[in-house]
Amino acid sequence: MFGEGRWWFCQTCDSAVVLYADQDLDLHSIILALGDRATNSVWQVSGVDCFGENAEELWALDDNKQSISGNDLIRITAGIYQTIEGYFKAFDKDSTSHWLEIRAWDGEGFYIETNDEKVKKRLQSEFQEVEEIDEARPPYQSLFISIPTPAPTLPVEPKKPPVWTKPSWDIGVFAEHNRKSVSLVSAFFLIDSWNAISRCIQWLSLLKSYNMPDLEDLQYFNDVREIYELDKRVTNFDYEFKLVWRNQELQAFLRCHFLEQGKYEMELLLPGVIANEIADKFKDGKDGFCCAFMPPMFYD
Repeated sequence: MFGEGRWWFCQTCDSAVVLYADQDLDLHSIILALGDRATNSVWQVSGVDCFGENAEELWALDDNKQSISGNDLIRITAGIYQTIEGYFKAFDKDSTSHWLEIRAWDGEGFYIETNDEKVKKRLQSEFQEVEEIDEARPPYQSLFISIPTPAPTLPVEPKKPPVWTKPSWDIGVFAEHNRKSVSLVSAFFLIDSWNAISRCIQWLSLLKSYNMPDLEDLQYFNDVREIYELDKRVTNFDYEFKLVWRNQELQAFLRCHFLEQGKYEMELLLPGVIANEIADKFKDGKDGFCCAFMPPMFYD
């Protein structure tokens, strides 16, 4: 007989599923816990490694770089019993900025970033093993949800009870994982002068060998110059593009944030494998620039 659970009706698959609070924690459980906003969102999927009867369907989304509705993602993940790796981003319809991202971490849990305080509190109330992580850049906040480790089976007559501990989220291992992953990491540039915009473009030109677009006359930077001149309070003004690494076309983008009067943060989000190769060129920054990979020890 099964224990008590929370029921959810899937409109796509026309059936009811039950989510148990203390077992089978995986991506499906987390998306269900996010409620209507998750089901009504558009999702992007990348870097997936998983097990289950619907694994091939999830891999196909990754291979084809297809977006998927929240309802369809819930239907697919209902047939996934373990997500080892993967990067999942949720966008409200017609929005160019994500409100949530989930990264499956080595089968031991899920790193989550969100700019929705209600979502953060909801996850903290729904799951027991939730740790606040000081890694996300504002306006995002980050959490790590650990997958509970079952207690080992004791021998019939043990001389000494076995000792076990729940594995904790190791931020250093996470950084090492990102070095070998196509998941996005970030470099940050401070825009506080006209010269800083030009210097930012020069730094970004270091990515030309990875098929970085020519940025000098790009309309995006013309818009950034106008934003700076008019001191506009923008959040997540984005430009998406593709980089090429070992004949693979990988997603990347630039994001402009307002910090305070006369200061903006330009965020470069690029695949970890590329960031690792150019880390030495993107350290410390000068003349008003700050540059760091995420997590901080990424380039240590």
